[in-house]
This record gives sequence, structure tokens and C-alpha cells, in this order.
Amino acid sequence: MNQRGAHDHTLALAWAACQGSCCSGAFAAPGCFDAREPSLLASAICDSSWRVACRFSHSRGRAPRGRARAQRSRRQRAGVRDRIRGAGRTAEEATTTDEKPITDANALRGILGDVHPRAATKERARLHERDRQWLARSPFCVIATSDAHGNCDASPKGDPPGFVHVLDDSTIAIPERPGNRRGDGYFNILQNPRIGILSIIPGRTETLRINGRARLVRDAPFFDDLIVQGNRPILAIIVDIDTIFFHCARAFLRSRLWQHDTWEPDALPSTARLVSEVQPSAGEASEVERVYSAETMRGTLY
Repeated sequence: MNQRGAHDHTLALAWAACQGSCCSGAFAAPGCFDAREPSLLASAICDSSWRVACRFSHSRGRAPRGRARAQRSRRQRAGVRDRIRGAGRTAEEATTTDEKPITDANALRGILGDVHPRAATKERARLHERDRQWLARSPFCVIATSDAHGNCDASPKGDPPGFVHVLDDSTIAIPERPGNRRGDGYFNILQNPRIGILSIIPGRTETLRINGRARLVRDAPFFDDLIVQGNRPILAIIVDIDTIFFHCARAFLRSRLWQHDTWEPDALPSTARLVSEVQPSAGEASEVERVYSAETMRGTLY
């Protein structure tokens, strides 16, 4: 086989590997929303007070992101193929020449070093009183989920301090508020209940990390405790806690996140301009400006 033939053969193998990279499988989805009925979840989200137009497609019972993900996956594979061709190297050469992969847990531990004893023993399975106090003062968290194929999503959630509602020592609930109605994390939970939560208090450099198993409910007695400005949530995430622990301050200290002198909010164009540039299909510039204006946002919070 000549050099060009070997290159094309290796490229074909890399292409096949890319196509077969997604694993299969599904997870049981406890709670009121059935994993086989994503339309129920979409209907609940669409019934909220948010005014931004949105369409959901549920052909063959699939979540609405399926087609977009398939298209994105094809584009990503094509991009990998084109980069390999452009460099004139095989996929194996591109990896072994420029990168030093880590594929072994022992090798990774050797690079990271030994875990500090305090870090190794800080995980807990139940809420401490200090955890409750932290959640009562936190107005913001980031929720990480993934679907049955491992496609990940991280979504910010914010509300008045204490919006993460403690049900008992091992269970919390997070209410839904009006948004863009994509529901990425919610549809993930229908397929895979595993969830990670990062709870943040402005000005504090530590974070509270919670990992567990999530389910969705459209109503429950505690919903009355989640009312804000007269608005009852249309659904909530209930999380059964597996592990909870505080994360150290180094990331916030290195980034100087809370130091005002490092803030440059005007270094980038307005949100409306960014959206118009990266998403030409968003509509006329004047309409995009209206939708993303502070006045519109404040009027659609609840």
C-alpha cells in the first residue's frame, strides 16, 4: 500500500471510530415525568409565563435536540476529518506526535500526586447544619446533567437566597423558573438521573458540591414553599443526595472572581449584538435588542 493509500485507509478507520463513538443504553427515570413521554415535560415547560416563542418536535418520542445533535455530530466528525487531511497526517500520527494521552488511573494519580487526607475524607452523604445554612444563603447554582449517551449540559439556576429547598437530611429540591424553555437538563434527567450541583454564595471563595440522583415532579406539597412573587413553579427537581462536600477556594482566588477591579463587563459587545452575530437566524436586530433588553428580562423573571 502506497503512502497515500495508507493515509486514506487510516482516515477511514478514524472516520468509522468517530461514527461508533457514542455508547448506547438508557436509565430508568423515576418520578412523575415518564422517560417515554418527553412531550409531557415539554408541555409543562411551554405552559410557563415566558414569552419567547419556541417549538418542540417529538417525532417518534425523541427529545427535540436529537436532530440538532446528529447534525452537530456530523459537523464535528467532518471537522476532525478535514483537520487530519489538512495536516497531511494520519489520526494516529496527529495524536502520538503532538499529544501525550493519559489513559491509566495509576498514571493519572502519579501526575496529580497523593490526595490530601482532609480532601480524601470530606465527602458526606447527609446534610450537616452548616450545609443547610449555606444553601439558605446561596442565590445561585450550576446544575450538571448528561443524557443516556453521555452528552453533557451545565445549566445555571438563580433565585432569591434559599431557593434550593431542603426536604430532609438527604433530599433537596430545585424549582423551575421561566426561561427559554429548551429544558436541556430536564430532558437529560428523564434519561439519566445522575446530577451534579455547584452552589455558590457571592463573595465567598468556597463552593458547596452536591452529587446525587434526580427526578422531576410537576407538583408536591412543598411547592407552596417555592412561590416567588406569587408564582408557583411548574415543576421541580428532587435530588437524593449521594455525596456532599465543600470545595476549596483556590479557583476563586486564582481567578479573582469577586474582585471588582478585575471586572470588564463592557469588554465584549452587548448580549443582543453577540446573539445577532453568532446566530444570524435570531431575527431582526431591533427585535433581538428588545428581547435581550434589561427591561424585557426583568419583566419575564417570573
